[in-house]
Amino acid sequence: MLRPAKTGQSQWDLYVGIACLCVGVPFGLVACFCKNSIQKAMGCVDAACLCMRSLPSLMLNPVLAVVSQLVALAVMLVGFFFLVSCGQVEAKAMSYYISTPMGGDAHGVARTFSYKEEEHYYLAFYIFMIVWMYELIGTIAKFALIYATEIWYFSPYNPVTGNKTGMPLVPLLQGFRMATTWHLGSVAFGSVLIATLRVIRALGAALAAHQTSEGNEVASLAAKACTCCIHLFTQWIEHVSKSAYMDIAMHATDFCTAATNAKAKLIGNTVAVGILNGVTWVFTIGGLGTVAAAGA
Repeated sequence: MLRPAKTGQSQWDLYVGIACLCVGVPFGLVACFCKNSIQKAMGCVDAACLCMRSLPSLMLNPVLAVVSQLVALAVMLVGFFFLVSCGQVEAKAMSYYISTPMGGDAHGVARTFSYKEEEHYYLAFYIFMIVWMYELIGTIAKFALIYATEIWYFSPYNPVTGNKTGMPLVPLLQGFRMATTWHLGSVAFGSVLIATLRVIRALGAALAAHQTSEGNEVASLAAKACTCCIHLFTQWIEHVSKSAYMDIAMHATDFCTAATNAKAKLIGNTVAVGILNGVTWVFTIGGLGTVAAAGA
C-alpha cells in the first residue's frame, strides 16, 4: 500500500496540496473538454512514430539538407568573393585607420575597395540570392519529407503481411524529384517569402544596433519593435507554409491556394494543433537531452 507523500510539516503539506489542486483542476478540465483534440494529437504522434519506423530513409533527410545547403553556400560564396573583387582598389594611408605621429604616416600600406552605385546593388542582390538559395534547399528537403510521409500514410496495408503496399522503393527520393520538377515554382515562392522576411529582420536588427551606438534610444526602440513584429510574422508564415506544402503535395495546388486551405484547416483545428505542437516540443526537448547525454 502506497503511503501519502508528506513533507513532515502540516502547513507545507497544505500549500503543496493547494498548488497541486490549482494545477490539476485546469488540466482535468482541458482533458475533459478537449478529448477529441487530444485524441487527434495522439493519433498524429502514433502515425509519425509508425512512419519513422517504416521508412528509415527519412532519417537521412536532415543530413542531405545540411550537406546540400553547405555545398550551395560554399559555391555561392566563391562567386560573391569574385564579385567583391570587381571593385576599384584604392590605397589608403595608415592615418585613415589609426592616428599616427607627425611625419610618421605610411602611404599605400592598406588598401580598400570602392564601388559604383550599381555595384552596390549587385552586391545586395547577390547576398539576397545566397539567403534565398539557402532557404530554397531547406524548403525542398522539407517538401520531400512531407511528400514521402503522405505516400506512406495513404498507401493501403497488406492484410496478410500487415505492411504498406504500392509504395516506391525510396519515397524520399521521389519527394525530391517532385519538389525539383513539378512543384519547384511553389517551393521557390514559399522560400522567397521567408528569405525576404529574414533579410528585412536582419536589416532591422542592424538598424537598431546602429541607433543604439549613436545614442538614439527612440529610434532604436522603434527598430526593435518592428524587428520583433517581423520575427513573429516570419514564424507564422513558416508555420502556415509547412501545412501549405502538405496541401501542395496532396492536391497539386499553387502556393497561394494551398496557404489559404492550410490557414482554414489550422483555424478549424486550433486546439488540436496547439496540443500537437506542445507534444512535439516535449519530444524535441527529449531528443536534444538524449543527444546531449549520449555525446557527453
